[in-house]
Amino acid sequence: MTRRILVIALCLLCLAAAQKKSVRRIPGGIEFQKFLENKEKVCNECEALLSTPPGSGGAKVAVFRTTLMGEGIAWISAFYFESSPGRPMGIGAKTVRNVEIPEKNLSDATNSKVLTGKQLTKLGSDSMLQKDATLMVLKGSQVDASLLVNNATENQIVIVQESDPSRFGANISRLASRDHSTDLAVFDYSPMSDRAITEMGVNGTLSEWRGFSDGIARDFRVVGAANAIKSRDIQTLLRRLKDSQGGVVIIYAHSDGNSLYLDTDAGIVKFGVEDIKKLSVETGGKLPPIVLLNCNAAPLLGSAFLNAGSPLVMATDMPLGLGEARTFLKRVAQEVFVRGSDVVDATYDAQSKSGPFRMKPMVELAPVLISQQQI
Repeated sequence: MTRRILVIALCLLCLAAAQKKSVRRIPGGIEFQKFLENKEKVCNECEALLSTPPGSGGAKVAVFRTTLMGEGIAWISAFYFESSPGRPMGIGAKTVRNVEIPEKNLSDATNSKVLTGKQLTKLGSDSMLQKDATLMVLKGSQVDASLLVNNATENQIVIVQESDPSRFGANISRLASRDHSTDLAVFDYSPMSDRAITEMGVNGTLSEWRGFSDGIARDFRVVGAANAIKSRDIQTLLRRLKDSQGGVVIIYAHSDGNSLYLDTDAGIVKFGVEDIKKLSVETGGKLPPIVLLNCNAAPLLGSAFLNAGSPLVMATDMPLGLGEARTFLKRVAQEVFVRGSDVVDATYDAQSKSGPFRMKPMVELAPVLISQQQI
């Protein structure tokens, strides 16, 4: 009898292990900090690296950057690397591809999909890339990373460098070592009164805004996750942002690019850069991954959350429509609560399948607090 019980217990453990969900999009393949510290040498001397025959494996990492060549011409370059543990930085060059485009096309953010989409699709879906490759956009490059996300496989992760090498490497470690999680907190601060619409200065009627919020709530109820939509008070948001071990926080609110305008149960609350800095101090510079579903949030607010200690912030530098926002949220809900995807993976899946336009995944860590942290 004892032996039978032991066998049954072992079978149950094996079954549980088989059913355990895993993280799909894991950054890796390069010692990121060392690579970035030497990126100019590595990229500019790529021909020398290529003089050593690459192995038979596919490219584990693609590094994207843009270069202004003069006379109105620019290059989008993709450097493909394979994992080679015995070599410096743990990589070996596979090849480099350069695509020439007019400089004006590169700087036109509004029409980036039309003007650079074909080129980025070609570079980001090269046959030599492994299905679980990491696609990294170097800091300062004029690459619309959302177009890379749109064409990535479900096991590839796209990351945009927005920090120095040490902080970037530390945040990559946080993302790579994360456990599978379905912990999702959605905060909807849409205007719920005519007064709020006036104070925020937003377009749309009250019925349209309420219809949007009711639609989001319904989409989450349908998948059995009504509790993922959190209450509209500011304290609940602050508590959740202070939980660095939580999954992903998604904030939908009006933004003027400098502040978030939250229509809370107690009225309009303006949440800006100084409030975000205060969070950094209170948490020791460690926040959860954050998605900002707000117009023009990437330039300032996205950077503020990155500086406050979030390892990953997704935000757009363009206007965001109600339809785009709801489609994104509905897709996230389906990926997490129906498919059982990791919540970070799910945000990439939703972006890949439904937008929004120019939503880019940025990686950084608080500069003044990095030495105090255990990543």
